Amino acid sequence: MLFRSERIILGLPDLNHGIPDKLHLFYSSFSSNIITMSLESAELAKLSINFFLAADVTVTNILASLSETTGASWSDIRLALQSDQRIGRFRYLHPGLGISGGNLPRDIASLETLMFSQSIPSTSFFTAIRQLSNFSKSWPFEVFIRYGLRSDIHESILIIGYGYKAGSDSIYGSPSIQLIDSLLDIDSMHKNIYIYDETSHVNSFQHPTVRNVRSDETGIFSEISTVFYMYHSEKNFAYFQRISKYLVPGTLIIDACGKLKSIFVDRVDLQYISRGEGF
Repeated sequence: MLFRSERIILGLPDLNHGIPDKLHLFYSSFSSNIITMSLESAELAKLSINFFLAADVTVTNILASLSETTGASWSDIRLALQSDQRIGRFRYLHPGLGISGGNLPRDIASLETLMFSQSIPSTSFFTAIRQLSNFSKSWPFEVFIRYGLRSDIHESILIIGYGYKAGSDSIYGSPSIQLIDSLLDIDSMHKNIYIYDETSHVNSFQHPTVRNVRSDETGIFSEISTVFYMYHSEKNFAYFQRISKYLVPGTLIIDACGKLKSIFVDRVDLQYISRGEGF
């Protein structure tokens, strides 16, 4: 299946000569929207796009956290923001777990280095982005400590989502890795941790006691006390919708992206905590 892009930014050494025919034909197979500019502008454009995305993610997450502590509902606030044309419905307005993966953190670091070399004061801004990202990544574990930590050391936990985002097998910077490490720190001997992920598989060297579960595996749910829904995808949502009927009353659901609320109309006996909603 041919990958399609909404646009391609192409840096050229000499704009007066345009894009060579063969190169234009190649890139046209991926997108009809080819934007040409100088090499310097193309590189800074890439960094700028990822910086805007990182800023969007950061602002959304910190305002979602504020909603939780003030009793507000971020899902209501998001609708108001989307109705403002200056913000719009395509912005990153769904809360998540910080900035993960390789591209965004790397480009943020590159832009910070570039600004420093040009004597542009920005250190505190970049530091704030990293601090707020780490704060967001710790959200699932902090909620678990507050609401889900039980005296029964044999409780089992299900984490839906292992990679750093849906559809990726990369676990680089994954919030789930940080969550697992934190859970094992408080109980490395007795806590059973299961992973469901449509793409990624548990790193048996890093987490030898953690195992993947199949989508059709139902025997574990009588022992599950907490479910972490780490990121949203159609497959993750369908999986949770399917297993929700097997969860025992009182099971704690920690929804890191605020996508599962509609399911709990039928399962009011489950304890549900969502990112961006007052507890």
